[in-house]
Amino acid sequence: DVCSSDLGLVDSLARVENQIIIYGEFGQFLEKAQFGYLSALKTRYTQVYDGDRTGRVLAKGRESKAEHPRLSLLGGTTLDFLESFTTTVDWGGGFLNRFFVLVCERERTITSPTEDPEELERVQEQLRCLHVGSLLPYRGLDAKAAAYWEAWSQKREKRIAAASFTPELTKGLTSRTPTLMLKLALLLAFDEGKCHDGDSVLGGGGVSAEKAGYSVSLDNMQTAAKIAEIQEDSAEMLAVHIAENSDRRERRTVLNCLNGVEVSLGEIIRRSRIQRRRLQPVIESLVEEKAIEKISNEFGVSYKKLLHN
Repeated sequence: DVCSSDLGLVDSLARVENQIIIYGEFGQFLEKAQFGYLSALKTRYTQVYDGDRTGRVLAKGRESKAEHPRLSLLGGTTLDFLESFTTTVDWGGGFLNRFFVLVCERERTITSPTEDPEELERVQEQLRCLHVGSLLPYRGLDAKAAAYWEAWSQKREKRIAAASFTPELTKGLTSRTPTLMLKLALLLAFDEGKCHDGDSVLGGGGVSAEKAGYSVSLDNMQTAAKIAEIQEDSAEMLAVHIAENSDRRERRTVLNCLNGVEVSLGEIIRRSRIQRRRLQPVIESLVEEKAIEKISNEFGVSYKKLLHN
């Protein structure tokens, strides 16, 4: 269940340390977490994500605590909510850069589900492999996976170094992509059933679990890279669609009011709903940037957006 306070979260984790909390509308939480008691819950979420021990002292010296909390959050929201109720600090070094972020466009395509016997058998086999008994030792990356990781890391570093500009809003988010990729690769190897004991895994012949173990394969690394890179693509989309602060939002609002024709100052005020004293510096800045053009005519002054190739 969704917790209503940071103390409630502590008590909940004290009862069950491994949890997943699902927010149907995460934007509502972000809005309420700006101020008041839910801001403390957001801070507690950040602490718990890092696996730190958390607890609180109760009456008569008793303590409610979780020694090794493992908490996941799953939430969906709109770009408008993200822009309005998040800050650069959230993305750069705080709450939100700990998330795996996916930016999607909704597709209203409705297809009729069909049943593929081969796919059904494959899914059933995967589900059978999810049974976990005792675990084999983890041996790290195999040689091909390690070589792929090294090449992927170097290529990524060169791409980042060559980039002319990295938005502050998403810099912290993308910095976690390598860590996310390694976590995904390990989970994929685990999910394949390589970590389970038994003759089917050990290959028979009396090989001991201690000598066998399991490793992350090249296929695991390549699949993890494809998934992790979705986050970097999503971060680029966030940087385009989300303004870092109120000044940038007002700048974008003014530009959206100018649709290729001359628009008077009064009409910009009416369309943007921005007070004149705040609007004037925004317009002056846009003129200086040559994003818009100031035009004098018989009716006074109007403005027009400049289109650059």
